[in-house]
Amino acid sequence: YGGKVQKSFSPYLDTLENSYPDEEFETANFLDVPDFIWDNFVERFLYGKTLEVTYKRDAPIDTIHVDNIEQEPDLLKMAPAVWSKIYKRELIMDNDLRFQPFVSGDDMAFSLEALLKAKGIVFLNNFMCYDYYIRDLPDDKSITNTVNVRLLNELMESYIYCRQCTEGFSKEVQTVSVNPHLLHWTNSWKNSPFTKEENKLLLSKVNKLKKIHNTDLKTKMLLSSISTAIESKIQIQKE
Repeated sequence: YGGKVQKSFSPYLDTLENSYPDEEFETANFLDVPDFIWDNFVERFLYGKTLEVTYKRDAPIDTIHVDNIEQEPDLLKMAPAVWSKIYKRELIMDNDLRFQPFVSGDDMAFSLEALLKAKGIVFLNNFMCYDYYIRDLPDDKSITNTVNVRLLNELMESYIYCRQCTEGFSKEVQTVSVNPHLLHWTNSWKNSPFTKEENKLLLSKVNKLKKIHNTDLKTKMLLSSISTAIESKIQIQKE
């Protein structure tokens, strides 16, 4: 993108820059804030501390092998895109994994359920793929690049569904399966001119998530700040 290779967020050190010296890498930063602020404040708040369970973080890691997601909850911080993963047919068929009927967020729900139910996970930390095509022309937009109330409404429904799927798992799994996505949702909402009724609908979904997703103080603060922002917008629209 723009002559650079955009790296997905990863809590693991890699050697991609050394392996591909002719490429220029950058970290995904959808808020357009300085990299220092993103790396040291935004990411730390959103993604939480490093959940070092099975693998150390003080040296580059090439490949990770775990029996289940609880052995390495940090894997849930990776981008949920289905195209970046390979699934065994038995995992999908034996667990009846299906895409949920969300206009957006269906890949997030599918990927999460697969990781929660997998009995063996392999993550390639130094793998680079060029197969993702970004449609950014005015007449060639994907639905996830066309922000409307339905998109954000069903994204929040996906978060609620994902949080429900993690019941019975550790607090770490419950937190990182949802929290990193909330800032993206909030940023999309902030930059879209929704009506008062649309904002009321979105607020109801945020409050629904708040009732079940209260794992820690940071999570409560994050969701409360989102609901307060929407409430303030609704109040302004009444005046």
